[in-house]
Amino acid sequence: MKKKTIIVTGASGFIGKFLIKELIKNKNNFVVGVYYKSNYHKLKKEFRDKVKWLKVNLVKDNLNKILPNADVVYHLSGYYPVSSSAHEVDTLKKINLLATKRLAATCKYLNIKQFIFISSIAACEASKDLIINEDNGYPITIYGRIKKKAETELFNISKGHYNLTVLRPTSIFGENHKGTIYQIAKIIKKRMFVKFGRNTCYVNFYYVKDFVDLLVKIKLKKIFFNQIFIVADKPLKLETLVYVIQKTLKLKKKLNYFPLFTGHVVAFFFELISLFNKKYLLFSTKKLNKLNNKVIYSNKKISKLTTFKYRHGVIAGIIRSINWYKKTNLL
Repeated sequence: MKKKTIIVTGASGFIGKFLIKELIKNKNNFVVGVYYKSNYHKLKKEFRDKVKWLKVNLVKDNLNKILPNADVVYHLSGYYPVSSSAHEVDTLKKINLLATKRLAATCKYLNIKQFIFISSIAACEASKDLIINEDNGYPITIYGRIKKKAETELFNISKGHYNLTVLRPTSIFGENHKGTIYQIAKIIKKRMFVKFGRNTCYVNFYYVKDFVDLLVKIKLKKIFFNQIFIVADKPLKLETLVYVIQKTLKLKKKLNYFPLFTGHVVAFFFELISLFNKKYLLFSTKKLNKLNNKVIYSNKKISKLTTFKYRHGVIAGIIRSINWYKKTNLL
């Protein structure tokens, strides 16, 4: 059987490494990992000769001369801004929009059958409805608007040339990732976590290994061609998330509440600081809103097309991640 050539951009990143580990389990896959800033020797040591690595600047390089013909392209490469400065927005546009358009245009000549674009739930995170699907959501941040525009550009470029699958995952977490789950766990361990307001709210997280399982499953499946899908696990109440982390850390179950307006004051303070140091925001109005979120993201559309079942699930994923943070002395 002829091997399938698969290009993975952002291959050295958090999701990319997990995806490659799954792809190389199939001996019929020839995987090409596209990276830019990572250490080649570390990648080579980790994956040995099971992956062909290409150092590529998707914004500037002549992609026609670098990228090989391929059956599938997973476009994971992207950038998340740490502030709203002009420089950050410019970087966001270059990496998330310009690079995506250049790659999509190049794929016309690579004989690919499927382009799988990892967008974001930010492309449809708000709605007048409490249950958001692929049709009724809209972006509210510059990051989300650019992701949405990249989706539109991809459909325009790919039409008549190759098949496109767009995925809008909720917040991805897991081992090796110091994102929101890790940040919340750190605060909980210090017994400093508080809930602003007493209203019922939900958090929407997706365990990376479950997401990667889905990525592998949709590869070259016609039922997923030329469509956009929200991909989400079941939503959790914020209290449930906190209790799961507390239990895993073997802490007393307790959640402190403060008025919602206090949260807005604290968020404003952190955002003011970020204007000067331009560093990652530990807290912001956006994070506050997410922790007081009432909406649920529906994965009904993709669920109707597949019998895919989560191998782990969000709660098991949280427990595994917290235990990994403990094992590696991050917690």
